[in-house]
Amino acid sequence: MKNYYNYNPSPGGVGVLGVILIVNIILKLTKLINWSWSIVLWPLWVSLILIFIVIMIAIIIYLWYRR
Repeated sequence: MKNYYNYNPSPGGVGVLGVILIVNIILKLTKLINWSWSIVLWPLWVSLILIFIVIMIAIIIYLWYRR
């Protein structure tokens, strides 16, 4: 019989940038901060830039070893 108490089907979670993004959005919507939306959403931009960089590095490595 399997032990299902330690079973975790979805590893990971929100993460630090996700928490910062949620806190910034809540603070903006409750008008506790008066920042522009581009500053409020900076964790989203950082995440997208990091994903883009990782994908570009993977493509470069793939093309490098393919030749």
